[in-house]
Parts: sequence; C-alpha cells; structure tokens
Amino acid sequence: MIRPAGRRQAAVVGDLVDELLKRQVTPVLREAGFKRSGANYRLAAENGDVAIVDVRRWTTDPAVDGFQMSLSVSPLPYVEWLNRDRPERMARPRGREHSMLQWTLAPPPECHLVPDATNTVWALAGEADVDAVGDVLRRMLADDVPGLVSLFDREKLCATIQERYADFNVPPERHVAQAILRSAEGPAEEVERLLAAAMTPVMPALREWIIARLPRGT
Repeated sequence: MIRPAGRRQAAVVGDLVDELLKRQVTPVLREAGFKRSGANYRLAAENGDVAIVDVRRWTTDPAVDGFQMSLSVSPLPYVEWLNRDRPERMARPRGREHSMLQWTLAPPPECHLVPDATNTVWALAGEADVDAVGDVLRRMLADDVPGLVSLFDREKLCATIQERYADFNVPPERHVAQAILRSAEGPAEEVERLLAAAMTPVMPALREWIIARLPRGT
C-alpha cells in the first residue's frame, strides 16, 4: 500500500493529508454530526461536553505525508477547571489539550510511516494511498466514533475512566477525574469518597474548587 520513500508520484499536487480528510474522513464524521475546522472535527453535546477528532501532520520524510489521529472527549467541568482564571477562553474552540479522555487511532502495519513498525503515524506516499489508507481509516472511524459519542453520558464516562484507565490517556488521576465530572451534580458524599481514594495528592486549589461547586444539600 505505502510506497518506499523517494517514489512519490509526480502527478500528486497539494497536501495528501488534506485530500484524505476531504474525500475520506469528512464525509464519515459529517454523517455523525461532527463539524470540521481546519484539521479538527468537533461534536458538541447538550451538556456542554465536546467530542474531538484531532489530526496532526507528521513530517519526517519529504516523500511521505504523515499524520496522527486522536479521538477524545472534553467534558465541560474539566474545561471550566482549566479556564478557572481565564473565563474569556471558555468561548474558544476546544482542542485535544482540553480533553479528559483520549486515545490514538493507530494504523495497521501496512499504513505505518515506517513499514511494519509499531507506531501511531499514518503515511501517504502517493495519490493511490489517499483511497487505500482512507478505506482503512473509514472502517476504523465507523467502529470508534459511536463509542466516542457514547461518552457524552456522564455515568458511562466515569465508568470508563474507572474501569479502563490504563487503556486511555487521562490527564487527571482517575478518581480526581471523576470528582471533577461530578462536581456540579454531586452527591457530595460520593465526591468526597473519590477525592479520598485518589492515588496521588489532590491540589488544594482543585479540591476547594470541586467542593465549592457541589450543590447544597447533596
């Protein structure tokens, strides 16, 4: 599928990654409700959470266009914590740096930047790869995107963080992450239990922020 470096087709004009996004990725994600902005795709939930499909170009070989793709969910409470001192930033489009749970869509060996290597970089060496790699990527997105969108359910998101913490990139410690997610709804007893169960010390400022958000009487 992927041609050796140095044999890029002369007829290729423009950015192969952009062609892949336009022809192969955008139609799949648009059907799922996502909107494209540059190399990012976002879907907002009614509760303020945002699902993100992020594409980052990876250039190491002038004969190959490489990219990485990650899927993530950016819960509103976590973004409110990150922007607690800069509320004006709440209106900005969210990127994967605002995500609480994230995973990389890793290519099969035949689509790797380095053939048969274990890495997360997809590779496009010519126009034919736009369709060949795109076909693989479409199938993977069709499998993963419904699971991503299902994480808008706050209980499922908490359960996924608790039970499958090692499978994903979750910036906060898993108990702290759940406490943040439950901070606006409670119950207070459960939030306190989560904070007490944290495997690493909880920053005093974060603890105070979480407790202050809890509804009275919970």
